[in-house]
Amino acid sequence: MNSTGLLCETERPRHRPFLIGVSGGTASGKSTVCAKIMELLGQNKVDHHQRKVTIVSQDSFYRVLTPEQKAKALKGQYNFDHPDAFDTEFMCQTLKDIIDGKVVEVPTYDFVTHSRQ
Repeated sequence: MNSTGLLCETERPRHRPFLIGVSGGTASGKSTVCAKIMELLGQNKVDHHQRKVTIVSQDSFYRVLTPEQKAKALKGQYNFDHPDAFDTEFMCQTLKDIIDGKVVEVPTYDFVTHSRQ
């Protein structure tokens, strides 16, 4: 900052990432809303390395299922909506890392093998 209290060209503030949460029940339109936001911001056709906006889905943070849980899931008896189905600690740490400007790798959850890729 110079003596007039104004920022000099070389002292631009660093833009910090921020998060926008979109929530709702199953099949309530969350993905549609997020896709529309990406479209309106002109990010849906940008190479993912050049994007300034991305979608991080809670689905990426499902816990890896035990053999017993997998058996229930195959029968449609596992509750993927229960809070315990998610690795909340891992998800929160990933979001904190994003806010801190760190590079993160968000896993992809495989609903066939019930594991993270």
